[in-house]
Amino acid sequence: MKIKQIVTFSLLILLLFIFTGCVQKNVIEPNSLITDASLLKPSPLNKNSMYYMKKNTDFNRYNSIRVPHIEVLTNSKNQMFLNKKLLNVTSIYFTNKLDKSLNNILKNNAGKNKLLLQVSIVSLDVSFDDLAFYQYLPYGLAFTALKRGVGIETRKLRIHMALKLLDNQTKETLAMVVTKNIDKEVESIESLKFSHIKPVLDEWIALYTLRLQELNEGKYKITKE
Repeated sequence: MKIKQIVTFSLLILLLFIFTGCVQKNVIEPNSLITDASLLKPSPLNKNSMYYMKKNTDFNRYNSIRVPHIEVLTNSKNQMFLNKKLLNVTSIYFTNKLDKSLNNILKNNAGKNKLLLQVSIVSLDVSFDDLAFYQYLPYGLAFTALKRGVGIETRKLRIHMALKLLDNQTKETLAMVVTKNIDKEVESIESLKFSHIKPVLDEWIALYTLRLQELNEGKYKITKE
């Protein structure tokens, strides 16, 4: 009887791990910018992004964009390991570079209206990859622990970002994006440096500058991010 109960309990735990492991892959990081996630849909250009775009927006009406201070949020478990100087440098760099790059796209437009871009890094973490469902099996857990113990599998930098583009006067939402980036290998959260974070920020700056350029030229298709 006891063996049967143990087997039943083990199966329930396994099913729980499988279910939660599958569900977590589609979770959107909580943030204060994206208040209605039901509007978002998967990006055909980036498997790690979801987006919303208001149709028929004429971006030539805008000749500038305001990018307020970009907040960098961290998981509570990581707050003690991430120094304020690192977070401040990250915020200042991202805000200033994004502001300058995006305004260069709009500055020659005939329109006199202004856009507002609200951006937040909603999660900054260094961790192992999520376990696949088979890794929750006893032999899978042992193998995973072995790989991590001997350094075959390493921690990686994971950054989640949310952005919302609005008409600065009416505050109407024109676009929203939530995205994540899994980048360079990092030994631990304590060893995280700005040199690890900067390439991710530069990649996002280049990407969304290109997207705004497409919008401004009327090339943007609703099927794009």
